[in-house]
Amino acid sequence: MKRFYFLTVFTLFAYQLGFAQGFTVNNLTADIYLSSEGYFDVVENYDIEFTEAKHGLFRDIITKFDFEDENGKVSKREIYISNIEVPGEKFKTNEIFGKSYGDKLNVRIGDKNTLVSGNKHYEIKYRVENALIFTDDLVQLYWNIKPSDWPTIFNKINFTIHTPEGALLSPENCFVYTGFTGDTELSTEFEYDYSGNNFSGKSKENLISSFGQNVTILVKLPKTLVQEVDFTPPLWKRYGWLGLLGVGFLAMVLFVRNRLHADKVIVVTSYYPPQKMDPAMAGYLIDNTADRRDITSLLPYWATKGIIRMEETTNGKNALNRNLNFIKLKDLPTDSVDYELSLFNKIFTGKEEVLASSIQGGIGEPLRLLSKKSDQYYKQSKAKLNKWKLIVLGVSWLWAFSSILLFTLFSILFPSHLSFIFIPILLLNFIFFFLIFPILFALLANKNRAKNLQGKSIMPELLGFISL
Repeated sequence: MKRFYFLTVFTLFAYQLGFAQGFTVNNLTADIYLSSEGYFDVVENYDIEFTEAKHGLFRDIITKFDFEDENGKVSKREIYISNIEVPGEKFKTNEIFGKSYGDKLNVRIGDKNTLVSGNKHYEIKYRVENALIFTDDLVQLYWNIKPSDWPTIFNKINFTIHTPEGALLSPENCFVYTGFTGDTELSTEFEYDYSGNNFSGKSKENLISSFGQNVTILVKLPKTLVQEVDFTPPLWKRYGWLGLLGVGFLAMVLFVRNRLHADKVIVVTSYYPPQKMDPAMAGYLIDNTADRRDITSLLPYWATKGIIRMEETTNGKNALNRNLNFIKLKDLPTDSVDYELSLFNKIFTGKEEVLASSIQGGIGEPLRLLSKKSDQYYKQSKAKLNKWKLIVLGVSWLWAFSSILLFTLFSILFPSHLSFIFIPILLLNFIFFFLIFPILFALLANKNRAKNLQGKSIMPELLGFISL
């Protein structure tokens, strides 16, 4: 009686905390068919009364757990669920490529477009492999008929364990445990029958099994009745999904490589650079990047034009310490491009001679003007493409933050169904960061180097001149 009151109080408390799913299980009938080939099939029939309109229900089956044997040795175990059926109902699982992820197999039964209320019957069928426990002379079937994580009340539970021919069943080798996880006291809440090779149990009238409580059966049989089989899936089945992701990743790499591949240019041998093109612009167009080497190439260019003179100097104390001295001969023509004027003024304003070693910084503005001037040879301006790059980076950071936040909230609110959100988030993040994100950047990079007709027309002559 004390237990009945405790269960009643606990049930009311669970409802107040929101554990209840808005339904009650009026009856559960479970049949387990133990095969001599080392697996067992489970058929569960539920008579449910929905007190609130719902789309369906969840059935969670633990697939990974720590097992402690009679000697106290703890080992990691993983069981495999297959042949899942829910006759007459739509259902989904958290399996990806035939494998469930996380510590549970989640079976989500129902239709998102249909609500259920009142009385409803569900039948769930599945096969369990790698769950039997083998010792030197025994095989043990240890299974939760009713797991503890059902957030509702079970009013009636019946079960039948169908064992192989030749099994002798009795209270000496058939046991039932009820209550909270860890309780080892045998249950007195069932009426048992040991007819033939079947062990069955029917719950008594006062049974109320609520959230947090299990109904677990243990049947011990001679090892000779059941084969010990290794059901571990082959590597291709366990990790085949990695191959598919690898194929997707390879396809992305090939796509990006193709998009980043420069247009084919037929080189035309030329002894002169393209008309009216200085070396700074030529260097930029070759690699689509403005750098210090490009902008300082204007110095020897000016020397060939008679604008400056270049002299090599040495330190009298050390003949190996050599330097270049740039001597201004005249000003740049007034119609020179802006990046030339910017660099020239930076070097020679208030000076007639400058050592190369003294030209350290101050080329940022000439580089910016060179990059801006180069827009005339490209389909899109660099500034516009940089804005798109920032947008893509911003979206990627927002995506990453949202994924972490969503996963954290879901793990707090719905810990028992974590794998339902974990696997989709994992796949979506893989698709985004390893497929969509690189492709977007490849497209932007391709546009960044995509020259217009004017730019393409100069490249054969430019490459021909540089190759000489």
